[in-house]
Amino acid sequence: MKEIKCLKKILLENQDKRILVLMASEILLQKIYQNCKIGCLYKDVLDELLTKEFGSIEKWYVSNTEKNKLEKQIKIVKNNPLFSHKIVDCDLILFLKIEPKVLKIICDYENMIDSYVLKRQQELLKEIREKKYPMIVVELYPKDRELEKMSRNVYVLGNLYYYLEDKRGTKGFDDNHFHFPYIKMVDKMEELKRKQGFLLIISEDKLSEKNILEIDKKYRKLFNKFQFVYILTEDEKKLNFNHLKYSNIYYVNKEFVDNESILETYYEYLLNSKKVSYTKKKLMILEKMKIYFKGKKMVTTKELVDKFLLTPRSVERYMNDYNKIYKNIGYDYRKNGWYIIN
Repeated sequence: MKEIKCLKKILLENQDKRILVLMASEILLQKIYQNCKIGCLYKDVLDELLTKEFGSIEKWYVSNTEKNKLEKQIKIVKNNPLFSHKIVDCDLILFLKIEPKVLKIICDYENMIDSYVLKRQQELLKEIREKKYPMIVVELYPKDRELEKMSRNVYVLGNLYYYLEDKRGTKGFDDNHFHFPYIKMVDKMEELKRKQGFLLIISEDKLSEKNILEIDKKYRKLFNKFQFVYILTEDEKKLNFNHLKYSNIYYVNKEFVDNESILETYYEYLLNSKKVSYTKKKLMILEKMKIYFKGKKMVTTKELVDKFLLTPRSVERYMNDYNKIYKNIGYDYRKNGWYIIN
């Protein structure tokens, strides 16, 4: 995750300071801490103090007064940042901020109340300003605007092992929840021509081709309006949960697709997908590649090295970027070349 690398870079550059990594949600903070693998966690420090003070006594028997006394003993030392949901005296605060719409999605997934976390976030920012702590704001998740075009549709063609819950018909949902998914059933492949969404689930018996390379070549254009395509199969040899290089197609076991798994996929995509930007020079070369590929069925690395004066490694990077824009190439490992979907 790019933002985690950014956070770690700031921590390493400020080892001479007592750093507090602050976030409104204790649950989300623990996940960030586990990914960073630097410093210590407020909860762990407090637990250690409680155990030292009260021995083997269960922590929920400790009174709030006794707990507050121990919390005041928590100190930050240089070169050992503290990840906390509470403000502790420090030289620098790295505040992990979440945009409101993104916060709603995350809280819905984590079964938290987003209005509480948002209010807590505002309170912490106010307290930081009042105490005049030096602060760097780090936004770990996408901006609101980066989520606007994300569809909540999940299309299904074929029989499912589990029933998927359509959130549009869920009673009791209010504005505190992010409504995903919208489950839509289709009977024939032709019905997908003008459909789009986050996920397409297809039973293998609905496809005329059985080889994944041939499926990709034949159906890629039809599937390009979806972020992910799951092909349900009972053939264990095809179960890899890894899609073809440059393709959005995955083979999965029919028992893999349930409410939790698709929500996990959606959540991970939202938090990890980034908008890609390209230099004018790269865009110019990619446009020339598009013209060159027209009418071709396959090209090799050597062919592209000679044609565009690139190194083999550069070819791979260019083809990866090319597919993000045009979504019409795949790699055939049997023939060691890229096939073009015209």
